[in-house]
Amino acid sequence: MPVLADLYLAEEDFRQRLSVCQYLDKEVVDRIVDAVPMSERHGIRRWGQAFGVIGTPRYAPDGAVIYR
Repeated sequence: MPVLADLYLAEEDFRQRLSVCQYLDKEVVDRIVDAVPMSERHGIRRWGQAFGVIGTPRYAPDGAVIYR
């Protein structure tokens, strides 16, 4: 959502664009994220596993690292 926030603004409205983006980045995104309980954030866990940030690494026979 914040990425697309400034598409409706004219190019000369740069200050307004920045304030709208800051509002969306700080307030709206936080409200949306906080509305989802931690136990329901399946996508975050999957991305964390894909990037190797969370989970326990296991090694497949071919040497591939698998996070589960």
